[in-house]
Amino acid sequence: MTANIRNFSGDLITGLSMATILIPFSMAYSVNAGLPVSYGLSAAAIPPLMYLFFGTSPYISVGPVAMLSLVMFQGCYPFAQPGTAEYLSLVLMVTLMVGLVQFIAGFIRAGYLMTFLSQAVINGFTYAAALVIFSSQFRHILGIDIDPVGSMAQVLYRVVLNIRDLNLLSLSLALTSIALILILEKKYSRFPAPLVVVVLGTMLTYFLRLDTMGVKVVGDIGRSFPAISFPLWKAAMIPHLLPLTFTLVVVGLMESVPISRHLASRSRQKFDIDSELKGLGLANIAASFFRGYVVTGGLARTLFNYRSGARTKISSSVTSLLVVLTLMMFRHFFHYIPQPVLSSLIMSSAISLYMTEDIRYLYRVGKSDGTVLLLTFVTTIFVGVQWGLVIGILLSLILLLHKQIKPCAEELGYSIREDQFMELAKCGEDGTFPHGVVLRAKGPLHFANIHYLEDLIHEKIVEKPSLAWILLDLDGVGDMDGVAVMKMEELMDRCLSNNITLHMSGFQPEVRRRLNMLGWPEKYGPSLHGDLQSALDSIDTPKKCDPLIRRFM
Repeated sequence: MTANIRNFSGDLITGLSMATILIPFSMAYSVNAGLPVSYGLSAAAIPPLMYLFFGTSPYISVGPVAMLSLVMFQGCYPFAQPGTAEYLSLVLMVTLMVGLVQFIAGFIRAGYLMTFLSQAVINGFTYAAALVIFSSQFRHILGIDIDPVGSMAQVLYRVVLNIRDLNLLSLSLALTSIALILILEKKYSRFPAPLVVVVLGTMLTYFLRLDTMGVKVVGDIGRSFPAISFPLWKAAMIPHLLPLTFTLVVVGLMESVPISRHLASRSRQKFDIDSELKGLGLANIAASFFRGYVVTGGLARTLFNYRSGARTKISSSVTSLLVVLTLMMFRHFFHYIPQPVLSSLIMSSAISLYMTEDIRYLYRVGKSDGTVLLLTFVTTIFVGVQWGLVIGILLSLILLLHKQIKPCAEELGYSIREDQFMELAKCGEDGTFPHGVVLRAKGPLHFANIHYLEDLIHEKIVEKPSLAWILLDLDGVGDMDGVAVMKMEELMDRCLSNNITLHMSGFQPEVRRRLNMLGWPEKYGPSLHGDLQSALDSIDTPKKCDPLIRRFM
């Protein structure tokens, strides 16, 4: 009983603390998405309550995030002007589509597809998106009116062209806010720095009437909450919105799933990605009907929940309730919130996304992962967010297929000192066979990879004119499809035409059963052996005798 009370009080305090972070950031993210701040607050109020029905993590903080806001804005901007009724309807429709895709994916247990997304892609995209998010705020903090859509390079180019329209008051307000946030968070980590900065900026704007001096403010957010909406616009737009929808689904999972899985492991709790998909899907469906927009589990907020001692989902419920009360009781306060201050929240948050140690680590571990990270990063910066994600995923899948398709085939030598077969590189030239080659294959052989083994055998035939026999050890091959078997028969005939005997040894039960069914024992009996030793016994005849094999035996 005492433990339950302690958990409840801890969740209550965590929920109150989270509200001080979620409220200002939700407003900032909604502005970044080209939406009224009420949409951000609605997305922070209703969707988290829906997530509780299916979501498994007690720490996840569901709500708007910077990356999803940026992707939503850049994806919807080509179809409608931000701030118009068409744009708002489009956002609600996309949010509904995202929710349906997530819920259906969770229902059919398609969460395993996330395993195909490598950490290199996630890191490369995240670091580039942080820079894109950072640069997307320049128009607000500089007070200049530019087209915010496009790659980071395009946005920066427009900023340079229009720098003469700079508003020094907006820039000063934003820089002061960023500095204040970074200082307060460093010295007083549990202090609600974002909320304090927003309140101070709003009071300063109200009393000094900075809005009359070129500083843009949030303005009126309307009166009705909660407001029911019907996210149906034009069915003809659905095909055009599908790329944006799937991009939002993937980006949302990239931010939410890794941290949820990590915290579940640390706290010894169950994690089910399919339940997470259903929870996030239901949250987004609810957001579309309550004038919110697409949400996911925020990385920084989730870590804050965990470190603050949240134990149950009560903390999220408390946070949602406080957001609702804020919308209902303090909406008049929002009118004078300066947009440069909200942008400062986003920029300070983007700075915290960088972990350069991860980049160095991936390059040290493997150049392929580092290359994927770099190409994803560069594409996101210079081409755009959606293309960066697409290129990263494609590269990740190509590398995965290459690793899976290419069989591990290596040449073996015999080490007299170790009295065993091992990789030829470890044996040196003294471990080679004068008139033969021993090869070992690992992994399944099938239509997509058998040519690698063909090429290796052909290479040995060309390189070694004195070659009389080849021994292929298949002990590590668990399966062979029909094409692989057919190619093996062709290899047998090709070797015989070159006066070379191709021996095979170490058949696994499934492979042996298939070859027996195809009549291999009758056709190639003398060349088939149970293991490497019996194969060498058969090869070591008076006519084909290598000194090294004599020593081995």
